[in-house]
Amino acid sequence: MNNIIATTTGLVSEFPTHEAPVVLKKAGYEGIEIWPESFWLKEKNKETSFEKMKKAMKTTGLKGVIHSPIKDLTVDPIEKLNICSIHEDLRLKSIDLNLKSIKMAKDLGFHLVNIHPGWLDREKDNPKKYWPILKESFEIIVKEAEKHNIILAIEAMEKRSKEFVIRVEDIKKLISFYNSENLGATLDLVHAFTHGEELPLKHMEELGIHLRHMHVSGHYGISGKTHCPFAMDKTHSKYFRNILKEVALNYDGIITIEGHTRGIIPQEKKVQLKTIKDNLEFVRSAIGGK
Repeated sequence: MNNIIATTTGLVSEFPTHEAPVVLKKAGYEGIEIWPESFWLKEKNKETSFEKMKKAMKTTGLKGVIHSPIKDLTVDPIEKLNICSIHEDLRLKSIDLNLKSIKMAKDLGFHLVNIHPGWLDREKDNPKKYWPILKESFEIIVKEAEKHNIILAIEAMEKRSKEFVIRVEDIKKLISFYNSENLGATLDLVHAFTHGEELPLKHMEELGIHLRHMHVSGHYGISGKTHCPFAMDKTHSKYFRNILKEVALNYDGIITIEGHTRGIIPQEKKVQLKTIKDNLEFVRSAIGGK
């Protein structure tokens, strides 16, 4: 299988976003997943520009993916987005920023946007109330993806308060609402792991032709924190190594490493450079890559 190993701009957040492609290329990565909300904030603060980002992508030749925004960092206080919120202002803003991320992907020459499906506004709410709203919101976003020939890869979420699109059945249900070749799924291995150790590979098999993108990271056992570096996950190191071996045999596409140290240790450039190096070494050693 032809696996392209990428990581996110969030893992090198101490660098200007337009420098991230060069940093990752130098570290040995073949791809990059851009978190646009951080880019938009740095663009607003005159720390980067779209022209610089596009030039860096062309220079490095990295394969690119956009991770749809989950927060608006340009406002104070920071606002968590939700495309299926029952609050219309928040919902419409969330949809607009997702549309903006699709346009960004198109303008950078990318072909895929990873998208979060939204969540409950209140933990006690019934998910049945949110499905019609989610369906309506997604219809707008799918049309924009089709317009620009962008694949939307829907990410099933982890075991966490307010999440309700968490199973393969949920992803397939959402895809079934639309007759669109531009819809697929992202399998986040650690999200699936939070629902059961047997589920990452089971979900990969069940998604079948819908599987278009992959996220991988460790699980910080002490706190239950997802998306930690593999080097910090001593408890599940062998487990995830074996999972990645199966991924390499059965999945063809971009694998984005999301294991970061934010919230664990203070962030500085040398810490982030070591993290991306260690993550890449772990994944390559597991899948037998170069």
